[in-house]
Amino acid sequence: MVKIPDFYLFFEFASFFIAVANYKYLRGTVLVWLIPFLGIVCIGESASRYQTHVLRQYSTLINYAIAVCETIFYGYLYYRLNSNRAIKKMALWFVPVSLLMYLFFMVKFQMRPYYMFYSLIVNGFLITILALSYLYYLFKNEYRTGLFRQPGFWISFGASIFYSGVSVAFAFVSAIQGIPIKMFGHSLVAVITWFFCAVLYTSFSIAVLVQRSNQKARMQKAADQLPPE
Repeated sequence: MVKIPDFYLFFEFASFFIAVANYKYLRGTVLVWLIPFLGIVCIGESASRYQTHVLRQYSTLINYAIAVCETIFYGYLYYRLNSNRAIKKMALWFVPVSLLMYLFFMVKFQMRPYYMFYSLIVNGFLITILALSYLYYLFKNEYRTGLFRQPGFWISFGASIFYSGVSVAFAFVSAIQGIPIKMFGHSLVAVITWFFCAVLYTSFSIAVLVQRSNQKARMQKAADQLPPE
């Protein structure tokens, strides 16, 4: 039977390889930054897992590094993804605020893992607000063109589900850990987190495939408009 941790990492690596395989359709768009971002996440998560389960050490620094990369990625993504000035301003403020918050927690609490949860909770809700704001913008302005054909819809859908769900789970981690339920030999909070990871990276994969479909349709339309030889 496939273990849950391997199952959860599968979605991250699958999303990365799907993005790499479709580079030519992402090139020239903001979505091309999915490739380095997902690559960093895959390397970071693998290193964190190795340090935690093999070396039996806390992986707090690695997790902070991943969180910083997430902050920069989502800030840049939502700044470039739309023309709404309010969302652009939110994205601009989001990055320095989140980075200063991480720096504060790292210095104040000396890399203690327990306090890292608080910074991840706050940052998760900030990303959720950004994602939901963009979804509202799409519903209001792009519904006629088909929401499911918008790559940004799928990224924002996955991000809003993941970061809101994980932030709530982290906020009540003590209560959830007190529930005497285990799945596949793992704690309930771990399984909940891995489930939301699967949702997030599946949404990323769908966004890449939607972008490929849109680009192919544009290329075919351009080819059809060429005069016959």
